[in-house]
Formats: sequence, structure tokens, C-alpha cells
Amino acid sequence: SVLVRNDDSFSPPISLLSSFPFFGKSYGRLFVNNNGVLSMNSSFSSFTPVAFPLQTANPLIAPFFADIDTRPSNGGNVTYRNTTDATLLAKAAHDIPTVLSGPNFIPVWLFIATWDHVGYYKMKTDKTNTFQCILATDNTQTFAIFQYADGLIQWTTGDFNSTGVSGLGGIPAQVGFNAGDAVNYFNIPESRTNAVINITQTSNVNVPGQWIFQIQNRITSPDVPVPLKFSLSSVPGSSNTLHAMWSAPNVISGNITAFKVYCSTSDRQAYPELVI
Repeated sequence: SVLVRNDDSFSPPISLLSSFPFFGKSYGRLFVNNNGVLSMNSSFSSFTPVAFPLQTANPLIAPFFADIDTRPSNGGNVTYRNTTDATLLAKAAHDIPTVLSGPNFIPVWLFIATWDHVGYYKMKTDKTNTFQCILATDNTQTFAIFQYADGLIQWTTGDFNSTGVSGLGGIPAQVGFNAGDAVNYFNIPESRTNAVINITQTSNVNVPGQWIFQIQNRITSPDVPVPLKFSLSSVPGSSNTLHAMWSAPNVISGNITAFKVYCSTSDRQAYPELVI
């Protein structure tokens, strides 16, 4: 299904093929909202990404909550669907880390919402964003997969109440989850900062542009890797030994318990393929 071109609108309630556990409750329907949000209890037309937790009894999943405007003919599309396609179920099972799901997780259903080359308010299309939210469940465990296309998160802010200028600055997009109880929520670190535009380069599963969370009771995330800075220098008198120096800037707390050194630039993982 495709949302009609709009500003701040939403889908009708969408019946799900399977019960969907989220923050300790089970849901049988949801809404796809134009402004980068899935909502459980009612539609959601807010366009300024007010900080979670919201004082509203409406649980939210926000892959990119910002002031999206698809009214122009080239303003992009928002699509959504339930699916039990075996190939997609297997891909989701493969992508979800076993540290979250355990070794035997097999989803029975996916819900896929895609924001494809969407513009921003007010009817601006000089910059566009492409991202996706995939929900996967086996009726007990539930996961959210956020995917961001390489080079295609180009704006963060609408040019009105969010006080952006040419899609940047102001109050940038929020990425996270709102439980709907005015208490519990989760945001990725760059949420509502200018750095959220770099979300295609970040990850919590070591795949740039992909974030995966377990969400049935609370939001559980794999450890987010600390970006390490390396410098290499040869050891005097040796033709095949290198010294590696590393540092982790801007680390406020926490322990680094393991690290890997890759000596080949070709080892970088590919960006995730959007499941259109």
C-alpha cells in the first residue's frame, strides 16, 4: 500500500497478520504516519520531534521522526505491507543478532514500512531521505530493524516549527521508541542532534546504516561499538611487524572489553539492501 501524497497525514489503521508484542503489551494493528513514525493506539500527526518520552498514551516506533512532506510530484513515497514471504523471513532471521534473539528465532511475520526519497516541509525536494522500518516477530519475541540508504539521508529538519534552514539545523530528527506511558523510552545517541544526518554511517550491529533492537518488553540493543582511532608504525629493524596505537575519543564511561584490527580496506561490510 502507498500513502497518498500529504503533509502530516497517516494511514488508516492497518490490521497485522500476527500479534505484535511491544513494551509489554500486544497489538493487532498500527498506523503508518507520514512523519517517520509507526504508532500503535492512534494516528500521529506531530511534525516537530519533541523529546521522548511523550505525555501521550500512544506507543511509537520512530525510525526517523521529522517533518516529512511528500506533496510534490517528486516528493517521494511512503509504502507499507505485511508479509510472510519466506525469503524475507529468512533474511530477517539472519540479520537479527543471536545475542538478542537466541539461536532459534524464526519470525512468522514481517511488517515493512519504507520512506523512499521523501522530501521535507515546506514542499522541499532539493534533499531527500530514504529509510525503512522492519518489524519481525514470532509472537513472543519482537524486533525492529531500522535501515538507512547509503548517501540518502540528506536532511534532518523541516523548515517551519522545527526551525530548520534548507533541511538542516533547528530541531533535528528523533530516532527511537516511546512506550506511551510517559516514562519509558529509548533514543539512539545521535537522536535530535545534527549528527543524526550521519546515521547511514553508524550502527549497533556493525553494519553501517542498520540498527536492530529487541522491543517486546523493553528496548534491548547490542553494545554499540566505540569508534577507535588507529595509527600504525613499523618496528625498527623489522620488515613485517607493526605497532598499533589506538584511542577512543569522547568516551565518558564504560569499558572496552574487546577490539579488532582490520588491515584491509576491502573488509568493510556492505550497506544494507533496502527491502522494498
